[in-house]
Amino acid sequence: FYDRIKYYLESPYDQTLYLDTDTHVVKNISEIFNMFDRFDVLARIDPFRNTAGEHWGNDQYEVDVPESFPEYQCGVLGFKDTKVVRELFQDWRNRYGEYLQSDLIDQPFFREALFHSNINLGTLPPEYNLLVNNLNCLQKEAKILHFNGGYADQSRLPWNGRSKDEVADLINSKHPLRRVVYPN
Repeated sequence: FYDRIKYYLESPYDQTLYLDTDTHVVKNISEIFNMFDRFDVLARIDPFRNTAGEHWGNDQYEVDVPESFPEYQCGVLGFKDTKVVRELFQDWRNRYGEYLQSDLIDQPFFREALFHSNINLGTLPPEYNLLVNNLNCLQKEAKILHFNGGYADQSRLPWNGRSKDEVADLINSKHPLRRVVYPN
């Protein structure tokens, strides 16, 4: 995860939408770029809220933010090429760099860097980073599926053996109803 922050800093574009390699775009997402008229960084709140806490089962880190400030998911991340964004990413990288020998992921350090920055942050709804292997509440069609890992036995997940498009069809089959998506 540490290296991706370096590549964020090297993006040659005025506006970048980063997608993890385990994501799958299933609907038009061009409207995300309209949000750059108002925001510097775009991300979804992570449903786990604190991936450095005791409950996570990895190394722990006491994040220097109020409990009420959420953790953001970094698998779908939009950002503009501005001085304040570059400063945010450098701060994030510096904070995370001290913990590379741990099994911590980068998100707690992103949370901390966000809180201590002057960044103009826009929040994406779950439909734009649907964490397929986690609990999600949807009101619209999922547009970006994120097949995030963390499960030792992937074969027990109900979408095992289905194509990504079949999973998208299954998740979006009850639209426009509000619905909860969870792996079991």
